[in-house]
Amino acid sequence: MEVSRRRMIHKHLQPTRPLRRCSYVDCDLQITAAACGQAQFVQETKVDLEQLYSNVSLHEQKKARISYSREFLMGLASCPEAKIKPPFLPENPIVLSQARDPGQLRLGTDREGDYYKSRQMDPLKNKQNSPFSTPVCVHNPHLESLKDDILYHFSLGTETHDLPAMFGDVKFVCVGGSPWRMKAFTEYIAAELAMEDPKSEYPNICAGTDRYAMYKVGPVLSVSHGMGIPSIAIMLHELIKLLYHAHCKDVTIIRIGTSGGIGLEPGTVVVTRQSVDATFEPKFEQCSKELGRFETVIGNTMCTLDFYEGQARLDGAFCSYSEKDKRDYLIKANEAGVCNIEMESSVFSAMCKLSGLRAAVVCVTLLDRLKGDQMISSHEVLNDFQKRPQILVGCFIKKKLMTKAQTSGVQ
Repeated sequence: MEVSRRRMIHKHLQPTRPLRRCSYVDCDLQITAAACGQAQFVQETKVDLEQLYSNVSLHEQKKARISYSREFLMGLASCPEAKIKPPFLPENPIVLSQARDPGQLRLGTDREGDYYKSRQMDPLKNKQNSPFSTPVCVHNPHLESLKDDILYHFSLGTETHDLPAMFGDVKFVCVGGSPWRMKAFTEYIAAELAMEDPKSEYPNICAGTDRYAMYKVGPVLSVSHGMGIPSIAIMLHELIKLLYHAHCKDVTIIRIGTSGGIGLEPGTVVVTRQSVDATFEPKFEQCSKELGRFETVIGNTMCTLDFYEGQARLDGAFCSYSEKDKRDYLIKANEAGVCNIEMESSVFSAMCKLSGLRAAVVCVTLLDRLKGDQMISSHEVLNDFQKRPQILVGCFIKKKLMTKAQTSGVQ
């Protein structure tokens, strides 16, 4: 019995495994972790049983998993060998021989089949040294699959019109709600810049549609956008694509219009510092001193979705608040830095920033909303008020063009 018991005990015992030394052998590999600066290999390393168990874990891990640190993988990707195309990949245009900078994006092809010039997705972070070199950006990779990009509300298209020839020289775009006002601005800027006969008739480029009106004189494009955020958003989508297809660069876009002032005298021109919503939260070079013709201030502009209740008016078809409620609200807005109220600035500033366009909002106040809701000034006075943003913007454009001409002359 003792013998059999000993046999049973010895049967369950396992011989101890010898402790091995871990060693690394040099290999003539083109790419190694040492080449990437991630680790240094040692010819021979002594390890104890605890370290061996923690590294290998033969008794607990049934399925081994290989894992690498993020730093190791980033270093590996930066190796020159990692950017070379493997020889077994086919010779296909979609396989690049050299890795492309991820900060660049190519959208669409031109009529000859070549790619458009690469454009920065975020031009605000990567401005070039030249002051006239910022392209207009779009953020829609699906545009490259369009054979003809139809700008429906402009009655224009990439196949039906030569957009680079028509608009390639545009440097300034002025937009406003009224078609009549934008035509008047075209006539004014033509006379101010002495580019064309101010008495001549300027055709509406968007004559094929009744949605918007568009006029052009020299490098200045004038476009109407209707009233409210939905209308101006539709116009901006097609305007940005138009400037993109026309290969325009260094474009400045300015909204000129009217607004209701808060605590300002009627006729004051407000240059928007920041566009805020109805809760006073932000969402989405000055020539006035040289002119000295009217008061100009810089302040916040409140953008609303409605002309009546959205702006705390008392003269709409419906009203669910008192005059005291209205006044308290407007005073609170004024204390938050709001100088005027309009209906387009938030989406205008957001879309222009996304496209890399320098933008500004310049609106004249037609009345002081703390004193009333309806405009009681005469028609002549209101017309004079509406010309003030045009005068200020015209001075700005003229000054910019003169500076550019002087810079070109020096070079």
